Amino acid sequence: MTIDVAEGRRLKAAAEKAWEEYLDPAETPVASTPEAFEKAGVAEHDWGEWLANNLYALLDAAERAEAAERKLEQSSQALLDVIAERRRQVEVEGWSPEHDDAHMDKSLADAAACYLLYESPELVPKRWPWDPTWWKPKSYRRNLVRAAALVLAEIDRVDRAAIDAKKWKR
Repeated sequence: MTIDVAEGRRLKAAAEKAWEEYLDPAETPVASTPEAFEKAGVAEHDWGEWLANNLYALLDAAERAEAAERKLEQSSQALLDVIAERRRQVEVEGWSPEHDDAHMDKSLADAAACYLLYESPELVPKRWPWDPTWWKPKSYRRNLVRAAALVLAEIDRVDRAAIDAKKWKR
């Protein structure tokens, strides 16, 4: 059975709720257990069967969801690096959304392409859209991260421009 992270989180929350409502004596005194089961639509004589069939399935799903989430966190280091680079561009370099919005000439995308296709750190690509002093290639992976962050900036710029265009049409 394949379970995506969102579904796993939902099942995990359901398992935790079931644990709190049906099993945790600190949270749910034994006296209130019948009400909790009644609320869940489980008849008194079916409690044991319900717990056996549902709680363990929910806990199993929660464990699978946690494993999927751990795998996602491990496999998305590249995504985290791209987000960190974009944040660095904004916070350290000062390339705010307002600044990016001025680049209607697609220069953000051009710069990304240069980082993707660069061949030599000494040669500034002909397509490089800005002052040559801003051409600072690093390792192949680092350049991929920079390019992806620039693509994100360009996508955000295009999206903001589309929103602004819709506002003007109203």
